[in-house]
Amino acid sequence: MSKTKRFKKARWIEADVMRELVRVQKWLWVHVPVDRNSEAGRRRLARFHSDKKQYWMNYRGPSWFRREFAQKPYKARARRELNKFLRDPDHEVIIENKPHVPYWL
Repeated sequence: MSKTKRFKKARWIEADVMRELVRVQKWLWVHVPVDRNSEAGRRRLARFHSDKKQYWMNYRGPSWFRREFAQKPYKARARRELNKFLRDPDHEVIIENKPHVPYWL
């Protein structure tokens, strides 16, 4: 499933995308809402829903990246430990905590 499809219903994240931080005075910044039907609003939403992000919206990587670098190695080590236990009941099973999923940078 593509990131675009996953983020389609993420209205709470869109709320951050659909506002702009404007400097009113030297020390005062204000959030100004951007209309989602305007050209700038449509451009912001398109960039948000695309996989090309260069700023804070790098929430999670594509599924193949997560599988390859986070889930597969962890599952393989856990399976190896359980197989050792099945072969030798005296073996102490040590399964580490599930690792933090790395971000797609």
